[in-house]
Amino acid sequence: MLTGLIITIISCLYLILRSNLAIKKNLMMEGAVVVDRKNKDIIPLYRYEFSERLKETFSAATAENRALMRAWSENTQDANQDNTVTDRFLNKGPSKRLLNEMVEYFVIKKLSLHLNSYFINNELINSSEITSLERKDIPSVLLDNRILDLLSRPMEDRDVFADQNDRNTPGKVVFYYGKNGVIFDHFEITLPKKTRFSRGADNTLIIKTPRFSLVIDIIITGMNKSLPRDFEKHYLKRSFLETQSYKVRLKINTEFSLASLFTGRGWEYYKWIDSFIEALYESFEFDDFIEKIDWDGAITTKILSDNQSRAAKSADETEITITQESEEE
Repeated sequence: MLTGLIITIISCLYLILRSNLAIKKNLMMEGAVVVDRKNKDIIPLYRYEFSERLKETFSAATAENRALMRAWSENTQDANQDNTVTDRFLNKGPSKRLLNEMVEYFVIKKLSLHLNSYFINNELINSSEITSLERKDIPSVLLDNRILDLLSRPMEDRDVFADQNDRNTPGKVVFYYGKNGVIFDHFEITLPKKTRFSRGADNTLIIKTPRFSLVIDIIITGMNKSLPRDFEKHYLKRSFLETQSYKVRLKINTEFSLASLFTGRGWEYYKWIDSFIEALYESFEFDDFIEKIDWDGAITTKILSDNQSRAAKSADETEITITQESEEE
């Protein structure tokens, strides 16, 4: 009997390792950043959550720290040996670093909101098995992100909030919009106990739990992103020559411990991983946004409507002359 059980276990392990079933999951998602060619301002795409939040973050950070705006917009072009000018924006240097930090902040914010929502009022969760981390609790390497550090810094330590009269209102302020779009964002994230949240040597975000590890890699190459035909004209109300679009990718790697596959209890503390990745995909993946707004259907309707308008206008402008022959007496 024992021999049969051992054979069964070995067979299951072989099948799992051979098929990579449930141990490793990899996903690549691609977003778009649209920038004004002239002033390098980020252009938000309505209903595209990543773009809207990125613009909000960019405006808040650069309004409070003008040095970030200078770093973003300076030295964006290089001259080649043949004196042709190459756009170096987001290829390397300060602008690339700042975009990486803004995207990372978006991911961390998405994760914290998702986890806090998952664990709060969840009757399956024992509060003694989870922990909440605030700004003072997270590793200093995460605060190397200037955006996270700036926006989560206490309001009383920031000059931009010096004239706010309601800072002493009862209760904890978790989010606040100030003048000129500046933001206070109280950082808090709820995690299962024995979870480590850190940054890898390759600048990845790492969440390691007793059941699995989640690694998020932000990839910014400066490569152009192709938008659908006439998207700028009809959706952004801008000329194609006024904008420049760039690719941003998120590489998500999850790896479950082998022991976790034989553990049936306690998964209620870790089931958030699939719903988080799905929520991140829906908010970040550009193609998903294009499908959600039914761009193909919308542009087809626009073309048909324009054709009908032109046809109606042409008919209205057609000159019709009616003559009446005189009767012979």
